[in-house]
Amino acid sequence: MLRNIDKDLYLLQQDWSAKIRKPFMRWLLNSIIVAGIVSVLTVFMTSVAAYPFSRMRFVGREQGLYFFAYYSNVPRCNVHDCNIRYIKVHGR
Repeated sequence: MLRNIDKDLYLLQQDWSAKIRKPFMRWLLNSIIVAGIVSVLTVFMTSVAAYPFSRMRFVGREQGLYFFAYYSNVPRCNVHDCNIRYIKVHGR
């Protein structure tokens, strides 16, 4: 009886070791690459978008800065809720 239990445990351990072998390091490397590319593109795009606000004078500059300050300080779930309500009212 004990030999059968030991045999079953051995088979169970063998099954788990087969399931655990996944390319985790490859997934980690892919995640690091994607995060790096997204970070570089985000910094580039925000610097390109921020240049007119810092150096140029144009109509709506002050309102744009206020909108940016509001949008960056309000939690995303609240902004998303407002966007959905706006689309429901004005989207027809």
